[in-house]
Amino acid sequence: MSGTRLLVSRPRLFGKRKQLDERTLNFGVIATLLPATDLVRVGIAAEKYGFDSVWVPDHYVDVPPSGDRMDPWVILSAIAARTKKIALSTAATDVLRYHPSKLAHIIVTLDELSGGRAMAGLGAGEAMNVMPFGIEWEKPMDRIQRVRETIEVARLLWTSSRSHPVSYSGTFYKLQDSWFDTPPSQKPYPPIFVAALTSKVLLSLAGAVGDGWLSGYNTIGSFRESVAAVKKSAISAHRDPASVRIADWFCAALSEDEEVLRMARSAVAPEVLLCADRKTLDRHGFEIPSTIQSDAKVIYSHMLADSRTAPAAADAARKMPASVIEEFVPCGGPAKIIEAIDLYRKSGATDIVLRDVVGQVVRNSSEAAIDTLREFSKSVLPYFRGE
Repeated sequence: MSGTRLLVSRPRLFGKRKQLDERTLNFGVIATLLPATDLVRVGIAAEKYGFDSVWVPDHYVDVPPSGDRMDPWVILSAIAARTKKIALSTAATDVLRYHPSKLAHIIVTLDELSGGRAMAGLGAGEAMNVMPFGIEWEKPMDRIQRVRETIEVARLLWTSSRSHPVSYSGTFYKLQDSWFDTPPSQKPYPPIFVAALTSKVLLSLAGAVGDGWLSGYNTIGSFRESVAAVKKSAISAHRDPASVRIADWFCAALSEDEEVLRMARSAVAPEVLLCADRKTLDRHGFEIPSTIQSDAKVIYSHMLADSRTAPAAADAARKMPASVIEEFVPCGGPAKIIEAIDLYRKSGATDIVLRDVVGQVVRNSSEAAIDTLREFSKSVLPYFRGE
């Protein structure tokens, strides 16, 4: 079969969820910072302690203290080989660094390897992972169009076969009588989350064609606004808004120790400074230093991880009040963490994706990260699972 074929998005729910009561959520874990073998250990432990998914960032480089550096598909494949139930996703893959056919091939291979557990987070990328490597840092609307076309091409190829080749004509990508010999194990295809920090256009794309939205750093207020934008876009695209998953990147410090919490706030402050929507920082009267200013709403996407910017961000973040940090990063014991999660659940979250500040950032060890998962499983998960 030849000729142009464009994808029509199909609303769907995915994943196996226990329908217990209105508190039920899916819970995931961000595996980051640690050496490769330790990331695999964290993924295995996540399944052991009752988490539904594990997510690995997809960066060449990052700004400290993030330190994302491992190839996520290798890590996820290793986790898949040693687990049975947990879903596996990136958080998130930059479409500028992958041709859609290659990315679709990777995902469908992981899906077969894992017995139908592959997912993907896709985003418009960051300059630090593009420009130094000789890849053009395109205009925002071009990068967002690439996200849309990547989703369309991937899903189209996942419907193809030798007897049913497919063709596609987009702004950036074209297929001509193409097919895959390996269909996805999940039907109709693996779930795709559109990752967006604050971009209204990306949020709209998540609602229009995504299986879900993967958030970035949010206050509860900015999260509600973004959820409303995703749902509105889904309705405009004639989709059931309830079919779009809302995955909250839940950066949190679970501890009763005040000194540990102080270190956690200090460690994560540069990320808050670089990733948060400026209007939230402005509301608190926190001024971003001119040394790291840019015209972007969110500095992180457009900065380089060079020897000047990272120290400047860390120095500026030292002046950030604890009250500002905790609007983005809940810090405290189980009761505090439950309260924060419940606010996001009531605001539309279907998935809470835990980024553990204490175990992976402050302690920076797989043992400490697994301790957090164990404690989370014992003191937080039961509340939301009716146990």
